Amino acid sequence: MIKNVFIEISYDGSEFNGWQRLPNDLSVQGYLEKTFSRLLKQEILIDGSGRTDKGVHAINQSFTFKYEDNVPVKNLKYFLGNKLVESVKIQTVKEVSSDFHARYSAVKKSYIYKINFNKDDQLFYRNYFWFTEELNIEMMKKASEYLTGEHDFVSFSSIRNKEKLVNTIRNIDSIDYELENGILIIRFVGNGFLYHMIRLIVHHLVQVGLEKRLPDSTDEILKSCSRKVTTRLAPPSGLYLEKVYY
Repeated sequence: MIKNVFIEISYDGSEFNGWQRLPNDLSVQGYLEKTFSRLLKQEILIDGSGRTDKGVHAINQSFTFKYEDNVPVKNLKYFLGNKLVESVKIQTVKEVSSDFHARYSAVKKSYIYKINFNKDDQLFYRNYFWFTEELNIEMMKKASEYLTGEHDFVSFSSIRNKEKLVNTIRNIDSIDYELENGILIIRFVGNGFLYHMIRLIVHHLVQVGLEKRLPDSTDEILKSCSRKVTTRLAPPSGLYLEKVYY
């Protein structure tokens, strides 16, 4: 019998060339498809909730796949998870309805971005944070107020083809800040994020935190619908897909 399976995994993005399968490079999706196909003795094609770039991590990335249940679903977590490399860990496995899709059934996502002010940590933790000078977090919070709610985020996106210009409207529910022991965590919750959107926003917020830009410049950038100012990305190392909500 064909079963539709939902899985949540965590992975260290520094070990892979992004999520999406690639013909000649190691990606998370490609690695999982190859490994699952070998173990389950059938072709496995995975539908992810979305892509993460090279160097971006996941605390909980979601995907679905269909398979002939030669191994019961209840046994998959151990059967598959026990054979994975240490940089990938299965968190959740469950059977879902045949029409459930990891991407199209999602209603919102949360990401976190980690910034470390402790430069002594940089040697061993450079793959997991963006290391910067200390920032004016209150100014960053003021800038974030312009970003919450529904907006056209084309100014904070990398559009790779004209078709993607059709819908650049997104809603950010919240942007929250946590600071502890010199580590700043910025949490984004929204109904979806455009390509490079969070990394472009974080770079802008850091410029505000360094007092190189004013908080109200955020509104000007949004209304401009232009990438003339948002020309640089925050490093992928600090970005984590935290959770996909259904």
